[in-house]
Amino acid sequence: MATHEAITVDIPYVRRNDDGEIPNHAQMFSHDADFLDVQLAEVRNARATDQKFSIPTTGFQYARLADPPGIDYLDEEQVRKVYFPELEKLLKEQLGASEVKAFHHVVRNVTYEEGMAYTRKHRCPARRPHVDVTNKFAPILMSWDCPEMHADVHTNGKHWQMVNAWRPLKTVRKNPVTVANTASMAWDDYLIVPQPEVGPGVEGFWLQKPQDAGRRHDWWYMADQTPEEVLLFLQHDSKGAQVVAHTSFTLPGPMPKEPRESIEVRLFVVY
Repeated sequence: MATHEAITVDIPYVRRNDDGEIPNHAQMFSHDADFLDVQLAEVRNARATDQKFSIPTTGFQYARLADPPGIDYLDEEQVRKVYFPELEKLLKEQLGASEVKAFHHVVRNVTYEEGMAYTRKHRCPARRPHVDVTNKFAPILMSWDCPEMHADVHTNGKHWQMVNAWRPLKTVRKNPVTVANTASMAWDDYLIVPQPEVGPGVEGFWLQKPQDAGRRHDWWYMADQTPEEVLLFLQHDSKGAQVVAHTSFTLPGPMPKEPRESIEVRLFVVY
């Protein structure tokens, strides 16, 4: 497996256009040049460091989970009945949670075509650094997908989080996922982009380059990540902890023609 310490790649940040406007949802996924701010960034290899990663300290961590035998990840019923319980058990063990509920997943299994607007049908790698939910939208999403859990945490004041679990279905040779250490982030780095096409009140955080001089985002990835290596990263924390921007990126050098195959699951975690 690759043991290089770091690589330098393009990170396609978002920006306001020259009139100060923020992009809409479609413009984000189509890479509209008016809102695109490509910056060179160092992405460090988690395999080549002794640094410890954890959701409380860096916002992300890696965990091992055996690939369930014979599962068809394109079969939604199998994923929910077989894979979701495995992840819920893993997060309880890894995070010390009292309750975990997996509620949504996406399989990505086609290549990204330049200029193509993202749709759920295409399921290509996400190409802009972002956080799936804002602090305002996360509780709304919980009320939609897990209403009993939502009532419990808000009635009893429990600490809760939204955590994503990303894993490849084959060893990653192209478009790996990179995540930004929360210690390097600031809330001013994010733009809030409404997504009314998805649903009422839906909005996400999209990442700008660091908004103060001298600070850099601390990007990490795991080279040649295998299906047994699961990336867990924080998307919301009810106590206001900083969250993790994430994106795929293009590796230097020649790449295979075959698409990257992966599954990403969203989970609510209660303590």
